Amino acid sequence: MLRQLYSDLVFYFSIKHKNNLIFKILFSFIKLFNSNLNKVNLKKYMTLMDWFLRIDTKLNQSNKSGFYSPANGKIINCGSIRKNLIFYSSNKKINCSINQLLNSNDYSKYIDGEFCNIYLSPLNYHYFISPMEMEVKNIKYISGDIKTVSELKQNKDKSLFIKNERYIVKCKSKNFEFILIPIGAIGVSAIYLKCFKDSINNIVKRTILFKKLKQNFISKKVIDMFGSKVIKIKYNVFEKLGLFLFGSTIIILTQKNTIKFNKQLIGKKVNLGQKLI
Repeated sequence: MLRQLYSDLVFYFSIKHKNNLIFKILFSFIKLFNSNLNKVNLKKYMTLMDWFLRIDTKLNQSNKSGFYSPANGKIINCGSIRKNLIFYSSNKKINCSINQLLNSNDYSKYIDGEFCNIYLSPLNYHYFISPMEMEVKNIKYISGDIKTVSELKQNKDKSLFIKNERYIVKCKSKNFEFILIPIGAIGVSAIYLKCFKDSINNIVKRTILFKKLKQNFISKKVIDMFGSKVIKIKYNVFEKLGLFLFGSTIIILTQKNTIKFNKQLIGKKVNLGQKLI
């Protein structure tokens, strides 16, 4: 409950005008972690939320082949699923089983497949896109905690991803199936999916403070960013799929003998739409 109360307060202050003292304090704190932000022109952003949900990247949608990063972030780890285990952190001892992650025993197709763990820090764009031309076949919402998913926490907490709130998004491309798993975290603690009709309701349900304010804000932001609230199932490469309200993680699972993630990207930052294979 305390994490949710904290997240609700962060949401409230994040939509306050930039002249608000809280905005200036939070932005100054964020700049401590990235000197490049000293060059940011704050006049472009009226609130801290505007900055988090900024859209500064132009993607070349003529790229039809390949598998691209659905988010702007850092590859914490990627590689083979060993039997049914993913070693998702940079700490080689930390792992979780895919049946626990998916909250399902229907995982046999992903044994010996591949995984990729992309961490979105507070510095990154907070929307995510389709990594290739695809169709969403099934979605499952798993309610849970909203612990921080920072890299430090990932290196210590073996149960982190199986306890946190998440969506299991099963996707199908022309040649193979894969799963995208957006994972919630402390902050505003909200995940919106364009392909799931109840995602706004799920955000509001877990909110304790400012329920109506959050519902109205997210509903308007969805229309601003996605054009409408109409549910969408089929996506071209690089189409907006959803958004986080503050940092989180996306895990990708692929089936055996489909694609191989580029292990040279481990520990490196990746851009939205950067090739992962």
